[in-house]
Amino acid sequence: MPVYKAEKYLPQCIESILAQTFTDFELLLIDDGSPDCCGEICEEYAKRDNRIRVFHQQNKGVSAARNLGLEQAVGEYIAFVDSDDYVLPGYLKDLYDSLQDSDPECLVIHTVYKLYPNGDSVFCHLRESRIDGGEVFRILLDYGDKDFGYSCAKLFSNELIRSHQLRFPVGITLLEDLFFLFEYIQRVSLIKVSDVANYVYRVGYSDTALSVAYKPLAEELCIFRAYYGYVSGFVQSSGYPSDRFHKSWRGLRAFFHRVLLVLYSSKENKSYRERIASLKQLRTDYSGWIAAWFNPDYKADKVTAFFLRTGWYACVDVWMRFLLCSHFKKMFGGGK
Repeated sequence: MPVYKAEKYLPQCIESILAQTFTDFELLLIDDGSPDCCGEICEEYAKRDNRIRVFHQQNKGVSAARNLGLEQAVGEYIAFVDSDDYVLPGYLKDLYDSLQDSDPECLVIHTVYKLYPNGDSVFCHLRESRIDGGEVFRILLDYGDKDFGYSCAKLFSNELIRSHQLRFPVGITLLEDLFFLFEYIQRVSLIKVSDVANYVYRVGYSDTALSVAYKPLAEELCIFRAYYGYVSGFVQSSGYPSDRFHKSWRGLRAFFHRVLLVLYSSKENKSYRERIASLKQLRTDYSGWIAAWFNPDYKADKVTAFFLRTGWYACVDVWMRFLLCSHFKKMFGGGK
């Protein structure tokens, strides 16, 4: 469990793990340099229960915290929990029971409840299935539009992680869970997806949530390129026509939008020449995807896409600066 700025929710989270009906586990609490009382809370719980081990490090981000946990874990299987969420009593037992009669290098995927600040909760259903290790690309075909990319609500093999030296990518703060999952599933013998929810995922509670915050352009480009690379790899290995993966290709739009928005953000402060050079490079590198799948929903964005597809970079530049300077509301998902 990576721990950072979660003192309001941390006790409930830890208590929910200690209340598991499956009791043969160790709980690794990784204090990622949290500036509040999280470190002290972790130590206090460690005194009460010898299954808890606490590690403190300078703030390095959630990926580095999870990686430290992977280095220290001695259990046969790995399950993740975030410190501002909590789990129901059957979380570990149901994950472990789903593994029974399967190869130890099977990946178990369960689903989650989403809990919103107004108290509403939503069961995020997943269609139950068994996916052979040679057909892991079906994850994108069958669940490309679903919330399956979390590290939570899954059971991983510690031996597989160690033997392939798998780690969460450090240096990016978006989709790191999904990229770890993509690396992992390429090594498994079986994926079992069950429509079971014992994980309560708090949506929009944490003031440190980074899922909607824009990153520097270099990081946004890294995220888009990595996601594009994984999808391309799965498409190639599947032998299926590319358009069968339409859910994933369309899903890339949100991250391409982010790249364009950051390119024109005041924080980047790029010159005209730099912006034009970036647009040219994007069109060169992703011309096929832009032509086939960059089809935004809003009319204003359709104009951007048309200019970019046709190579009218100066028009893209003028149009983007106009939209952002006028604080246009209906663009790229609803705003800047």
